[in-house]
Amino acid sequence: MDNIKRISKSALLGDSNEKSDKVYISPTSGKVSNKPSADSVAVPRSTWYKPDGELDSPLFSIPQVKDRIKFEASEMAVYFPGFDLYEDGEAVFWLGKIDGMGEVKVIYPSTYPAQKFDVLVLDLEESFNVELKQLIWSYDGITPAGAIIVTMRLFLLKLGGEKKCNGT
Repeated sequence: MDNIKRISKSALLGDSNEKSDKVYISPTSGKVSNKPSADSVAVPRSTWYKPDGELDSPLFSIPQVKDRIKFEASEMAVYFPGFDLYEDGEAVFWLGKIDGMGEVKVIYPSTYPAQKFDVLVLDLEESFNVELKQLIWSYDGITPAGAIIVTMRLFLLKLGGEKKCNGT
């Protein structure tokens, strides 16, 4: 666990050094700013730790992949601000908790975006994760935020099915 480190949001999204409790993210362009724009959403400024601001993972060495992950990071900041992006050696992943489901991990493969990411719900059975992987991989162009939404919907569908089977 010692080699896991958070990735700096400032380094990834290009936040300025101005001190403010909010940043504004445009869901359409993915731009982060200290000033609001017409379609921007205010989100709490949060700190992703890696103080040197460097992005070590080979994923960030390819500009197109880095730009795609920057867009996904801005989307995650709007829809799932409680999730953080981490590096663990070669792996890059989102990790956060969803009430009732537990911890959810979205793992980028080293060949991203040629290969889609994996989503694991760490507190649920393997069979759920296998079904989830098949479902998420059936969508073209899905983002981590979209995958988490699909995860929540599948979880609720399964939960509703269990209640019907139990007669409640």
